[in-house]
Amino acid sequence: MQEFLEVDLLQEHAITGVVTQGRFANGQGQEYAEHFQLQYWREGMEAFALYQNKQGLKVFQGNKDTFTEVETLLDPPFRASRVRIIPFSYHPRTVCMRVELRGCLGTLSGE
Repeated sequence: MQEFLEVDLLQEHAITGVVTQGRFANGQGQEYAEHFQLQYWREGMEAFALYQNKQGLKVFQGNKDTFTEVETLLDPPFRASRVRIIPFSYHPRTVCMRVELRGCLGTLSGE
């Protein structure tokens, strides 16, 4: 079973970036995601699509500790009303994530 964090934006947004952070918990534990994938959905799509950037990357660098923010700029950006962040780690661990999506309401320029 695949774990994910799903954000329902209620309306279509242009998503340009994502910021991730682990769970600090006063320095206790190692609860963060080293890598992550993104899936998105918007009205008219039958299922969630896996995001891939211009270089073909599908797995993105996440966190190396529990407190530092990591920002990933998305090129190209995508349109979505729901976004899933799927944590990934090569080591067994409890995964906790704080996530901020960057973007704006509406469509992408040039569409």
